[in-house]
Amino acid sequence: MKKFVLSFPADLDRELHKLSIKYQQLYNEKKIAEIPAIFEKQYILIRTSEEKLPKDYRFHKGAPLYNWGVFLLQNNEISKGLEKIILASIEDLLDYDTIPEATSAPAYTSLVINFPTSREILDSIIKKIGELLREGNVPKDPQNILDAATTPEKKKEQLDDFTDKLEKAKSEINKWIDEQGPKERRVFIGGSYKNIAVLNKISDIVQQLGFIPIMACKCRELDSYGELINDTSLILIEKCSFAIFEITFSNGHLMEIERAKDYEHLKVILIYQTLDPGHPPSITRMLMTTNFEKRHYTNFTQLVAILSVFLK
Repeated sequence: MKKFVLSFPADLDRELHKLSIKYQQLYNEKKIAEIPAIFEKQYILIRTSEEKLPKDYRFHKGAPLYNWGVFLLQNNEISKGLEKIILASIEDLLDYDTIPEATSAPAYTSLVINFPTSREILDSIIKKIGELLREGNVPKDPQNILDAATTPEKKKEQLDDFTDKLEKAKSEINKWIDEQGPKERRVFIGGSYKNIAVLNKISDIVQQLGFIPIMACKCRELDSYGELINDTSLILIEKCSFAIFEITFSNGHLMEIERAKDYEHLKVILIYQTLDPGHPPSITRMLMTTNFEKRHYTNFTQLVAILSVFLK
């Protein structure tokens, strides 16, 4: 972080911690609809305190903005959620030492992977931030930067366009998945498409076991919504009773796994390839804290055995 980004004072830190505890309680109780308000309160607390700082100093506000946006998305408030994550990305672009660091952070990467239509706005933001930094006139409120980088009409057009496409995709998905067979036999299969041969093998095994494999890339009705592949996957997961995530390679399925936590009806397993069970692929270390069943395999014989037990 740049030197003018300050740590929170102790009194503010305590208030933020209290809200974090409240968030955890709500999450454990599955009260997802109430969670965005927690992160909104965190953000307001930080902004109120930040306004008292000297002109060239600021607090980093990316975390509450990002979490606020994620849970708005989970509550199907798409445009509002996207805007909050864009604001979180602005915070990263302002406060990280380099643009590559900021564009590797969760806010920016989740936008370009899951919501590709946001890239035009992000490019405008990067350009505007460069201008403001050269002028030495960077506002503390990221909303001011977003408003300066794009017109309200253009922002609304881009966010509404994405929302409209997603609503049309939902209609197509609901029709397609109802034709596949009963929900209690549907098995969502997720993972990196760099690993497509293994994902197809998993699909074959699931079918051989008498279940219905569901993969977003095989839903031909969604061909015209290719840029929404991650979002349509989130919709498909809800329509299944089982989910298998092949996590050997990281690529976009972390949000799907995060969403899977919210569905009590969904039985989930995380599987990965390894020669040494004690050293799983690095990405799985992030996932090992979940309560989902986790299994490793070194060959397809083991994979069949794992999935047979999981689906029985």
